[in-house]
Amino acid sequence: MFNDMQYDAFQWCVDNDILVYCLPRKRGEKKFAIEVDIRGNKTRSDKIYDKEQVDTKIWELYCHLYLKYNT
Repeated sequence: MFNDMQYDAFQWCVDNDILVYCLPRKRGEKKFAIEVDIRGNKTRSDKIYDKEQVDTKIWELYCHLYLKYNT
């Protein structure tokens, strides 16, 4: 699942104040929304993910943001 680009993307995003993380919908529930924080500007997903999906989606978003903003 992981490759070198994912780690580079993650490190670049963290170094540039871009964070992607999951938020539980309800206490004890195993469903999550994803929030993207780009230098304090936060956007939360409308889509809800289960635990297996959310981990993959977070990595995808880090890679997407890296490719979009690392110019």
